[in-house]
Amino acid sequence: MAGRAALISKSDLDRMAKIVRAHGVVFKGRVDAVGGLSFEIAPTTVQGAGAPDDLDARLDEYGAS
Repeated sequence: MAGRAALISKSDLDRMAKIVRAHGVVFKGRVDAVGGLSFEIAPTTVQGAGAPDDLDARLDEYGAS
């Protein structure tokens, strides 16, 4: 059986794992039947209704780096 080529390199996966761990988020990705890629980024812990969430600020900071 022939293997499939990876969509994302191992080094990119390792880098993403370090980033999500450092920023306290969960990265969930999915490839659909026609090859489309979708993903979701969410905080790792459920916060109370009044607790501030700085996920957007951390993502902006990462995007600027």
